[in-house]
Amino acid sequence: MPLSREKSLPFAAALGTAVLSSGAITRWNPWVLEWAALVPAFFFLPEVSKRWPDRGPLLFGWVCGFFTHLFVFRWLTETVTRFTNLPWPVAVGILLLFAASHGLLWALWLFASERLVHYARWPRPLALPAVYVVCAAFLPQLFPWFVGMAQHHFHPFAQIAAVGGIELAVFLVVLANTALAGALRAFADREKVSWKPLAAAVGAAAAACFYGTIHLSSVDETLAAAPEVRVALLQPNVEAKLAKGPTESADRL
Repeated sequence: MPLSREKSLPFAAALGTAVLSSGAITRWNPWVLEWAALVPAFFFLPEVSKRWPDRGPLLFGWVCGFFTHLFVFRWLTETVTRFTNLPWPVAVGILLLFAASHGLLWALWLFASERLVHYARWPRPLALPAVYVVCAAFLPQLFPWFVGMAQHHFHPFAQIAAVGGIELAVFLVVLANTALAGALRAFADREKVSWKPLAAAVGAAAAACFYGTIHLSSVDETLAAAPEVRVALLQPNVEAKLAKGPTESADRL
């Protein structure tokens, strides 16, 4: 049975968020995508929460988290088949199970955020980043991954982690997505756009980049004055089917 428009659009938004989030960590390192990756999902979140206040945010969060982890960790199937003797269909099943279980983090994230918005009267630009930081910090993950981790390629901004850890960097990235989605939602609904959240997000990101630029300059000066040390790192990449024994593994290396 085909999905109705009310359900198909949020579903498409969940896929859009998954595509942008996974695209931000490809080999080309387009870290800028993370500053808008959550916008499709956040754009429809108020509508989902209004239509289905009890289970809507929970289910919507799980769908977003499932597809995002499915796309981000697409490499997991190759890893399983390469380093185990499991067949490819089993590896795909492991990936699906992994994505389904880790999607619960996003389900709890959006559910708890909307509860704070509707019952504690928290502004959504504060609730979404604050709850995500708490969920990402305390909920277990097999392969820890957070929204905003691609910002390590954006060197000036990434230095803010020296002040507040990765949690502060993640908070600012989610804040920017929330503020942008809120402005677009208000514009689409022909309502008055509140520019304060967007201005706060842009100002905070700019301040972080300003600090990072100064910090990188001092680090460069320290490195220029430090003595050089040569190091080497070796990691064997041996497939499980080749590593039948210590002798054969050593010969192939």
